[in-house]
Amino acid sequence: MSGLLSGERLRFLFRTEQGRIGARDWWQGVGLLAAGLAAMTAGWFAIEPYSSRSLDANAALVAPATIVAYVYVTLFALAIMLASASFVMLSGKRLRDLGRSTSMAGLVPFAALLDGSMHWLQPRVADVMSRGWVYSVDALTLAAIAWAIWEMGFKHGRDA
Repeated sequence: MSGLLSGERLRFLFRTEQGRIGARDWWQGVGLLAAGLAAMTAGWFAIEPYSSRSLDANAALVAPATIVAYVYVTLFALAIMLASASFVMLSGKRLRDLGRSTSMAGLVPFAALLDGSMHWLQPRVADVMSRGWVYSVDALTLAAIAWAIWEMGFKHGRDA
């Protein structure tokens, strides 16, 4: 595992589009991205209650816990964007190894970001957007994830 965490290896996997990788490297990279995002998601669930506060007359003008929550969610959003770009670079290498077009490397991050935005938007515009739209995008996102796992996680590349 130390070979995976070397600076040169991480740079190759997540910051460049050149090269090819096998299924094992793809799984390790996806696991690393998923672990980081899972840890940050757990942090958000812990701090999220502090992100909303009342504006009544007895409330303090500045609530430090609310400021911390919003700084955290801003950093979390940045981490999601970086993880999405890293996933595209990682998946592009894997698709190249499979002899496929790399244009599909961004499908899962695009679907996941669209899905997240639908879950955020729907409660705010519930009168014009039914839950059916959200469930439809959920299904498309799950299909994209299943495709990525099958295509990049289990199929043999050119060297197999």
